[in-house]
Parts: sequence; structure tokens; C-alpha cells
Amino acid sequence: MGTVKIALVVAVATALFFASIGEMALAYIFSSVLFVMTIAVSLIASSIIRYQHGKRRSLLAGMTSRRSRGAYYYYDWDAK
Repeated sequence: MGTVKIALVVAVATALFFASIGEMALAYIFSSVLFVMTIAVSLIASSIIRYQHGKRRSLLAGMTSRRSRGAYYYYDWDAK
């Protein structure tokens, strides 16, 4: 929901700016384009952040898992 609110604020600010100049066609075009672009950039950024976080978490889990920890310890089966 935060993404849509930010995109709406950007679109309304752009529309008001172009409307104050008197260019209503530009206000409509630029505000709608910026609305879509803001949502797209935010979704792409959040998916990249989520992917990086998941990768980091799986790497951390792999380093601390019992099986990978056991690889550093060698058990001498022939010891009497």
C-alpha cells in the first residue's frame, strides 16, 4: 500500500506542476507515466532486496547447518 501512496503523491505533484503551467495534456501524460514507473521501480527494488535477503539467509543457514559444520570435523573410525 505504501508503494501506491508514493506513486499517487508523485503523480499528483507532477500533474499539479504541469497544470500550473497550463499544459493539461502534458500533466495527464507525465503523471500517468510517472505513476506506473514509480510502482514498477518500487516493485523491482523490493524483489531485488527480497532476493538478496533470501540468498544471504540461505548462505548463513548453510554455514551454520549441522551437516556443513560436520565437514570440518574428522572422526577417526579406526581409533581403539
